[in-house]
Amino acid sequence: MKKFKTLAILLAGILVLSACNSNTGNTGKEPSDSGSQQQEETTDGEKDKPADEMKNVDEATGYEWPALPKGDGSEIIVWNRPFEEWNQKHFEEKVEQYNQADRGYTVKQEFVSDATWGEQMVAAQATKTAPDVYLASYNHLWGSVDDETILPLNDIFAQSQLDDISDNVREMVSFNDKVYAYPQLVEPSTVLFYRTDKFAEAGIDKAPTTWAELIEAAEKLKPLTDNNSFALGIAGFGVDMAWGTWGWQLGAAGHWPIEDSWAKPAVDDSYKELALFWKELYDKQLVPEQALSAYNDITPYGEEGLFMAFSGSWGIAQLINDYPEVWENTAIAVPPTKDGNTNSTISTNGGWTYVIDALTQKVDGAYNYISWLLAEDPARPAEFFEIAQYSKSPTRKSVHDYIDKAVSAPDHSGVVAEIAGRAVAEPNYPFSISQEVATLFEKVALLGTDADQAVKEANDAITEIIEREQLEGKNPRN
Repeated sequence: MKKFKTLAILLAGILVLSACNSNTGNTGKEPSDSGSQQQEETTDGEKDKPADEMKNVDEATGYEWPALPKGDGSEIIVWNRPFEEWNQKHFEEKVEQYNQADRGYTVKQEFVSDATWGEQMVAAQATKTAPDVYLASYNHLWGSVDDETILPLNDIFAQSQLDDISDNVREMVSFNDKVYAYPQLVEPSTVLFYRTDKFAEAGIDKAPTTWAELIEAAEKLKPLTDNNSFALGIAGFGVDMAWGTWGWQLGAAGHWPIEDSWAKPAVDDSYKELALFWKELYDKQLVPEQALSAYNDITPYGEEGLFMAFSGSWGIAQLINDYPEVWENTAIAVPPTKDGNTNSTISTNGGWTYVIDALTQKVDGAYNYISWLLAEDPARPAEFFEIAQYSKSPTRKSVHDYIDKAVSAPDHSGVVAEIAGRAVAEPNYPFSISQEVATLFEKVALLGTDADQAVKEANDAITEIIEREQLEGKNPRN
């Protein structure tokens, strides 16, 4: 799931892993350490072969990865983040398993809180004592690339490992044709949750796929509501509307509210139509005038205050853990588009990656650990998604294949994967631009401002931001 870098980082902290059951279950296959086994069994002649020539193969997917040479005994420092208890336990266990795998390196992992991460990292980089490997959110990568504090991975990882990254995710970790992070997971920020029992009671036979169908479904659900419930929940105005509608903006317009050159604003009639769609939802009292919770919190839906709700995929784990009875009558769906288009972008992806510090003297060891953890046997990263209740999506093609072929994943995992596959990275332009778009929606939907006038005011405000912050030509992806 961040003025822009700071707020973007904060939003990434909001868009983080959702709590879920720590029961690992049965993946159908135990992760192997076949890489280290093969290294021990090779002849002296084979030990001299380049890593790319010595392969391990996963039988379920056909994915190949290099058998890396044994390390020199160095200690590799890794900084992680203390998310949910189950998440921290999982990565503590992974470090233990790695250290027991006789790969030739020892990993020492430290969990650094969000509250102190920035201060500690700045201090460590200033004294050249930054960790060899650390966790980074997608929307924080460009700042690290621009500051030259992380290494490109193209000359470190095997080509097969980079090619295995899902295409849309590879774009998220790439700048100037170089890959700067190995992705762990993605979380789509726009998912439709709906009550199947309420749909049946209202005579609705399928999830809405168009804006018109969403309004129709909400109108059918409205008679079932009372003073404490609503047909639909969407992002509230302000900060939540600014980032919680990124997917809607791209689905409606096909572009961001600023030109790719960052030279001019690009709020057009498509944005006006989206604003008028929000207005219809409010005019018909299908949504609460004031959101019942933050966008990243699906509690009101779990407490039966909403019969449909938009939130991120992290809401799945929250419902499974905190509201199991409601989850039994819940399904999730791809968010609707204006015309039901099944190819358009419908969400942004948040999530986390692993990066290598630019000043590390232990590149081989850093690579060895990230490779083992994320880029070798598909069964190993697949474990994480099982204990995360499939509320997040894999970032590797072979891991998707492995889950499809070797694991009995729940139906909702396919929906999450579809949305994540039609999602893009969160925007890099200043967050103040997103706030102007949210203001546009609020003016039209709640304040009665003429839609054309509101569009003009949004473009004027974005023009001021472009000029004030001298944005022209600074888009790192253009």
